[in-house]
Amino acid sequence: MFQQRLPAGDYDFAMFIQVTSPDPSVTSVLSSAQIPSAANKGTGQNDFWYSNTAADAVMSQSDTEATDKSRRVDEIHQLDKILRQDYVTLPLYAIPSLAAWRADRVAGPIDADINSPESIFWNIYAWTLRP
Repeated sequence: MFQQRLPAGDYDFAMFIQVTSPDPSVTSVLSSAQIPSAANKGTGQNDFWYSNTAADAVMSQSDTEATDKSRRVDEIHQLDKILRQDYVTLPLYAIPSLAAWRADRVAGPIDADINSPESIFWNIYAWTLRP
């Protein structure tokens, strides 16, 4: 179903998870150019089929702000305001994560992204056991 109907925009309502954050960018899942189409050979990831030229402009500008962090934060806040006004998504719930470990036995960036929907183990390669 997702492989055919979602990329075609053939739905009235969909409930799915979209994992993204403003860093490095939300452009790949929200810009008008990313709506699946012949222009991007159906590979666009904007499965919301969301299109707003003002949002596109802010995303494009924020993607170029690699050196001016405070300006980029302001632009992401501007984008958030547009997205809220357009009701692009309706977050129904958040799934909190819980993790426990013995700090005397395990080291590393264990809690770096503890609420990642992908799992707290995404960076397990960087963890180490202490003797």
